[in-house]
Amino acid sequence: TKHQFMCGNWLMIAPVYKQEETTEWSFYLPHGKWTDFSTGKEYEGGKTITGYDVSDYKYPIMAREGAIVPMYPESYYDDNRKQQKPRDPLTIDIYPSQVKTQFELMEDDGVTYKFKTDYRFNKTLIECEPGKENIININITGLYEGSGYKGMPKNRNYYLQIHGDKPKSVTIDEIKLKEMKKAKALEKATDGWYFDSKTYIAHIKVKEKKANSSFSAIILRNSTDY
Repeated sequence: TKHQFMCGNWLMIAPVYKQEETTEWSFYLPHGKWTDFSTGKEYEGGKTITGYDVSDYKYPIMAREGAIVPMYPESYYDDNRKQQKPRDPLTIDIYPSQVKTQFELMEDDGVTYKFKTDYRFNKTLIECEPGKENIININITGLYEGSGYKGMPKNRNYYLQIHGDKPKSVTIDEIKLKEMKKAKALEKATDGWYFDSKTYIAHIKVKEKKANSSFSAIILRNSTDY
């Protein structure tokens, strides 16, 4: 286990460190329920996983139940440490559990130290909490802490990716979203949701919001399985 590590409390990474060609890998998973970040396959922890396929040059990244993982679009930084793509949309990957979990996303200009000296940053609070009668409550609080920063977007688009069974309905701020039958239909829409039956992920597109605003999502599921 000395070559694997935790990234925070929710992500376990087991890089392939051998120089020779390797097609299978082994690693230890701590206790709990885990989901393969790349394939969506679920694992029960507390044991060593053997025969993990790494022939496609992907190493194991496992998300623990309860994980909240915010993600920007893929990008790179120039010589001045400036990101070459906007931080939009913000995709939030969520692995619901039977207890409340939360994540504080801190953002600043990425260049200066004004987040220390002038309080120039923004924290967004992301919370996921199980409710009664198969309900999952998700709350996003923009500008939860901080005073903003230079270059901070005025508006933001959100995509929520909820792992688990297909929802019965999805509601954003008490407005019921339309279910799309195809992923392409969701791409063209301003909001709505689509369930991928292969990966068991509900993709939820939220209508553009003010970056410092807040909103709530209610996902009604068919069962209480997490």
